[in-house]
Amino acid sequence: MSLATYHRRRNFRATSEPRGKQPARKCRDQVGLFVVQKHAARRLHYDFRLEIGGVLKSWAVPKGPSLDPSVRALAVHVEDHPLEYAQFEGTIPKPEYGAGTVIVWDRGTWRCEGDAIRQYRAGNMTCLLVGEKLRGAWKLVRMRGRNKGGNQKADNWFLKKVDDAWARKGPAATAKLSDRSVASGRTLEEVAEERPSGRKTRGPRANAIPRELHERLEASPRRSLPRSFAPQLATLATDVPSGGGWLHEIKFDGYRILAFCDNGQVRLRSRRGNDWSQRFETIAAALSRSQFSGALFDGEVVVLGPDGRTDFQTLQNLMRRGNDADVVYYLFDLPFYRGHDVTDWPLVDRKRLLAAVLASARPKLPACVRLSDHIVGSGEEVAEHACRYGLEGIVSKRADSPYVQKRSADWLKVKCLRRQEFVVGGWTDRRSGPAGIGSLLLGFYRGADLVYCGRVGTGFTAQTQDELLERLKPLAAEGPPFASQSPGYHEPGTHYIRPEIVVEVQFGEWTEAGILRHAAFKGIREDKPPRQVGREEARAASEEALAMLAKPRQRGPKANASRQTTRAHAARSPRAAGSPAVAGVRITHGERVVYPDLAVTKLDVARYYDSVAEAMLPHVEHRPLMVVRCPEGQSGACFHQKHVRPGMPKAIKAVMVREKDENAEYASVGDRAGLVTLVQFGALEVHVWGSRDDRIDRPDRLIFDLDPGVDVAWKEVVRAARELKARLEDAGLQSFARTTGGKGVHLVAPVVRRYRWEDVKAFARSTAEAMTLDAPDRYIATASKARRQGRIYIDYLRNDLGSTAVASFSTRARPGAPVATPLAWDELNERLDPLDFNVRTVPERLARLSGDPWRGLSDLRQSIRLPRTHRAAARAKRPR
Repeated sequence: MSLATYHRRRNFRATSEPRGKQPARKCRDQVGLFVVQKHAARRLHYDFRLEIGGVLKSWAVPKGPSLDPSVRALAVHVEDHPLEYAQFEGTIPKPEYGAGTVIVWDRGTWRCEGDAIRQYRAGNMTCLLVGEKLRGAWKLVRMRGRNKGGNQKADNWFLKKVDDAWARKGPAATAKLSDRSVASGRTLEEVAEERPSGRKTRGPRANAIPRELHERLEASPRRSLPRSFAPQLATLATDVPSGGGWLHEIKFDGYRILAFCDNGQVRLRSRRGNDWSQRFETIAAALSRSQFSGALFDGEVVVLGPDGRTDFQTLQNLMRRGNDADVVYYLFDLPFYRGHDVTDWPLVDRKRLLAAVLASARPKLPACVRLSDHIVGSGEEVAEHACRYGLEGIVSKRADSPYVQKRSADWLKVKCLRRQEFVVGGWTDRRSGPAGIGSLLLGFYRGADLVYCGRVGTGFTAQTQDELLERLKPLAAEGPPFASQSPGYHEPGTHYIRPEIVVEVQFGEWTEAGILRHAAFKGIREDKPPRQVGREEARAASEEALAMLAKPRQRGPKANASRQTTRAHAARSPRAAGSPAVAGVRITHGERVVYPDLAVTKLDVARYYDSVAEAMLPHVEHRPLMVVRCPEGQSGACFHQKHVRPGMPKAIKAVMVREKDENAEYASVGDRAGLVTLVQFGALEVHVWGSRDDRIDRPDRLIFDLDPGVDVAWKEVVRAARELKARLEDAGLQSFARTTGGKGVHLVAPVVRRYRWEDVKAFARSTAEAMTLDAPDRYIATASKARRQGRIYIDYLRNDLGSTAVASFSTRARPGAPVATPLAWDELNERLDPLDFNVRTVPERLARLSGDPWRGLSDLRQSIRLPRTHRAAARAKRPR
């Protein structure tokens, strides 16, 4: 990791590129900087740079990054650049090396899935980017045959987008990739018009605050930095607000810190107003070095683990040892700057100002002070990914909201795991092993009363136990501090204390009696007074936010016009008067159109599921589910979800499923309210397992999916369904047909629950392969789209542990709001159009039918005859 080649190629008397003197930094970078610079050199290209080992490892990408996962962009490895180069924007004069104009096309932070240096040396990197244009996972892979004959110019790699929520295909892959700089908002041409002076300046042009923000700042009220300032707090919510009017940030697990900075003087204040400048000397020194004037920063101090996640207990351990070398201060707001009060600015503008201020300071400002990035809109998707990566949750903030010094519905926190602070009222001794704490007795304040809410007995380290005992013993009290006696009041080994210690606890749920279940200790909170600890009640985000929207605010005369328009529109909206309920479930944003071609709203879909629940539930209830969620409707971004997030309504049940080396909770529903709740969470498709919650390892249904090629006529699908029906009858199985919401047909055959998944899969496979052998020109049993032309794919793979098929009466996330509809065999004919079944017609169809098309399915007790080879293999596996 050397800058020798970089220095050798440049004349720093002629170019304004940074020389690269590294600032002294004590903080370690588990998460690094990344930048993509658009460079109009002899050939236009994009320079992709990652912070690794204290330098920017760099690749020249001739055609630029693509969001399309099918595109592998050539990336030529070039010399290492200094970290300061991430801020460079300007024109390199001729005839200097790399002569041409450079803009900061994208920038942000990145982390590696694994050891970055090891992956780099192996030539196979998986990079998780959080930029303004590029996000999600990317592969950076060295091509084979590099450096033949020692030729360094042959060090070719490729850059490829991983197919995730941020991937786009076709024209959408480049639609949002603006040509403008994310630092200055200028194009290459606009930067090039400013001729280089040929001499060094104090900093690159990109470091300047954009003119529009500068002018607005100068027009804002001038005020001295306040001596004290209360941070804005988020309200706990059950669901994520949707729409482009919200920004979403990762919820950190650390200490909330306000930084008061004025010409090198820095005060760090905790949420309670305590001076923590000495506790986080590294952060204070970093901010002091940058000489901010009249600035108040709001953020959170954290420690990052090797996987990039924040770790509160490690942070506490470091603080106890007086070691703050590994802490990182993530900034997410800027209420004051240069002596101007900008609390009345919309949040989105304060964050733009914050980003510009940090960019201008970056050559001096160490990387242990960082910008907390955000995502606009797609809140459900952001929450899904945050929970998937094991993060604490997200914080959603109204983009047009001012900064207020109190808890507000403009900021909403949605947690992946339930977690909050509790007051310690005592402890019990350990019953076995060495002496120590068996459990802590917990409570929260309701008015003046400390209410007992259970115990926590896991999550302690030996060091934590020792520290807790040192703190607990001096607080000994004669009796319990709780308003009512806690269970075990007379138990030997129970000790009570004055309620002066606050701890953070993660837990599964509340019982009806108000007791915590599955509690785990996470750390001692020194920044929160006991009297402020109450039970956090999660509320529907959208209802609370709408109530606030409908309430007019007092603002200055220069309030942002777009904010006023948004507020006025929301106040006129019928949602402000209260969300409608379907089957007892509140439907927020019910007026949102989710199927534009039929003008079907979210409320319409909820009412559809309510109307078909009696017919649908026998095919869905008490089975593990996978749903397709489309928060913005069928035409917006959709994603799959199968896991339950803690905090979901009781109508969504949890089924424990073993995944690799750990247990996972899958969603399941058992009643009408459960179906409607899925719609409230944005589901437009419901897919089910072929087994039930109580024995997920024993399937009770066989499913064949007849999936025709695009050029196959409907009559051929009908013909295939009848042929498969006949084959199953020859095997002693009665089957039932349904449309899929597309061009295909499902055949479902119930079986007794004594077979393993591999048994039913073997039977289904042999049946499908027999049909393909008899008519290879009409059928195929392998999932190859290229070979499917003119043929029907007989998909037997639905019959496997974890596989799903669309449920009967489920809507599909497709134009026309189609529905997977059960049919009687005499209804399945060439004249039928499967797309005639949709959310408007299916309830009418059910009302007309005199009986269930699948009558008798639940009464059948059918057995399968396993293929001979499978029986032999199964016998061979049995223990002797």
